[in-house]
Amino acid sequence: MSFTRMRPPRGRSAARGLMKRRACLAAGLVSGALGASVHAEALPSSAALSQLPLDTLLNLPVSGASRLPQRMSDTAASVTVIDADQIRALGARTLAEVLASVRGVSLTSDRGYSYAGVRGPMPAGDLNTRLLLLIDGNRVNDPVYDQAPLGDEFPLDVAEIERIEFIPGQGSAVYGANAMNGVINVVTRSPRDGRDGGRVGLQAGSGGHRQWSGSWQGALGDGALRLSASRTLADGEPVRSGTQWSDAVDDVRRTALRARWDADGWSISALHADRDKALPLFPNAVFGQPGTRYRDTHSLLNVERRLKLGDTELTSRAWLGRYRFTGTYVIDGAPTFTLNRDVAQAHWGGLELRALRHLSATHSVTLGGEWQRMPSLLQTNEDLSPVPARYLENRRQGHRSALFAEDQWRFAPDWTLNAGARLDERDGDRARFSPRVGLVWRAAPRWVVKGIAGSAYRPPNAYEAHYAVPGPGGYQVEPTLRTETIRGEELAVEGWPSERTRVAASLYENRMSDLIALTYDAASDTYRYRNVGSVHTRGLDAEVETRWPAGTRLRLSTSWRLGSDNLAPEATQQFPRRMAKLAWIVPCPRHCQFGLEGLAMSRRESAPGQVVFNATVSSQRAVEGWQWSIALRNLTDRRLVDPAWQSTLPAVVPQPGRQWRFALLRDL
Repeated sequence: MSFTRMRPPRGRSAARGLMKRRACLAAGLVSGALGASVHAEALPSSAALSQLPLDTLLNLPVSGASRLPQRMSDTAASVTVIDADQIRALGARTLAEVLASVRGVSLTSDRGYSYAGVRGPMPAGDLNTRLLLLIDGNRVNDPVYDQAPLGDEFPLDVAEIERIEFIPGQGSAVYGANAMNGVINVVTRSPRDGRDGGRVGLQAGSGGHRQWSGSWQGALGDGALRLSASRTLADGEPVRSGTQWSDAVDDVRRTALRARWDADGWSISALHADRDKALPLFPNAVFGQPGTRYRDTHSLLNVERRLKLGDTELTSRAWLGRYRFTGTYVIDGAPTFTLNRDVAQAHWGGLELRALRHLSATHSVTLGGEWQRMPSLLQTNEDLSPVPARYLENRRQGHRSALFAEDQWRFAPDWTLNAGARLDERDGDRARFSPRVGLVWRAAPRWVVKGIAGSAYRPPNAYEAHYAVPGPGGYQVEPTLRTETIRGEELAVEGWPSERTRVAASLYENRMSDLIALTYDAASDTYRYRNVGSVHTRGLDAEVETRWPAGTRLRLSTSWRLGSDNLAPEATQQFPRRMAKLAWIVPCPRHCQFGLEGLAMSRRESAPGQVVFNATVSSQRAVEGWQWSIALRNLTDRRLVDPAWQSTLPAVVPQPGRQWRFALLRDL
């Protein structure tokens, strides 16, 4: 007997929108250093930042929306920074859970990957390609899918994060492709911060979660070295599909290794992570049958050198990267199951050189260039059993290069102009020019008004442009697929009514053209990436943060999507029209602290509105070398779901109920 092969669409291009957490912020502490680990040394550690009055943060040197060092009040962006102390106090375990606390960001999960929507657009097939993810300034988005990994697929342990910086808006003038809706920079712990020595950690939690971790830092040669490693195992939570339940299809195995060496003018970092995750729900896969899995392997190396020659600062950087994805799917067939496999693999390396020149005390200019080569971009799809068959083998190479310039000029005591532009060239696409301008007015000593305008772009990635698998349930290539572009404007107001209180609000408007989305043709039972139209969104984000002298911190934020004029309305249906977020940290007796975060959001397509609370109790500092924390996610055990766009999945993807996690750390 024969069967009809059903090639499943990639599950990571699915669900959107759930938001589970609200990490306390450091919004005023905009230590932005996006893409510029060069300037990381200029910022205090997270522990020092958390003790500063909010109004003091106004004049901290940052490089947030720019590669230029700037005072926070002069930065042409509305930046959110969350430091390590806040991450721990609120119990976030992944980068996605931290980002869920950021105003204007919506997170969702398909139980395989986490996806982020920023200020509206969340089209089908989006693999976080409209967000640029950096670790210490090194691009993490891989060249095949252009994916920003955010959940447990993120190749770095949360314990190794010093702070996370999020800049919404168009960032292509600084960073090139993919920086359409925002840029995330993860700044890692420096071996020069904190005490020398080792630390070991143990975690246990619901779903059979257990983790062993260790780190060490100390002097090496003329610099300092930090090493870390972790191993995570989990059995996963029971999963429901319709009336069926399964408790054997949600496990995960993860290993993460990292090393960083800092010396005068030098920084060398390397990381490697491997995650193997079972998929409980996947299009056309057999529910409850073990064997449908994703495996992601990331390897990154970054070498940076800094020199100062008079009024000029020179920075050179070299990097290497490798990413491998393996997707294995148990597909229903007759008379036997079919085992199908996807493989994608990419190797890349590049160079960057930039020069910062201080023309005067109020005027600075940066000039620079980048070059990256991708010698191997591989995509394959094949049936492994019962009858081996190869359906796709696509091998390609690629390159990209860019020139960029930025100018910061305080032309009057209360006025600062930030202007930047970048020219990018890459194979298969014409040269792209991306400008951005920001005008900052210090309306009063404690009030700043910012007007920002810019554009960004994203060319079709290798997966969208070349993934083709024949037959029912397969993929077709769209030969006329065009580059996405976006233009946006933002008016932001930031104020410090007192040294303990900060308020901020942003009114934005974005116009996206030639939106790329995954479409399904029922007549031929095939999928195809197409340019589906344009998306025009408008919205308002606002927040207030207060800190009390005794150490209590409170942050409230709200986001409103005010309207949209869309030729592709489905691109925004999975993004909530309204969100409200809470983060509250309170010191407790005996060196403890209590953290509470809450999230309320309106309906997202097929998923109803919901309110979620998470609570964490933890030691505020090490006592005799010990630290501990107990966290409860989904405190009230609400039934949570995320919307799912696939016709072969249920209308919603169920999310875990109440979960607990206990962590114990010991300094050696």
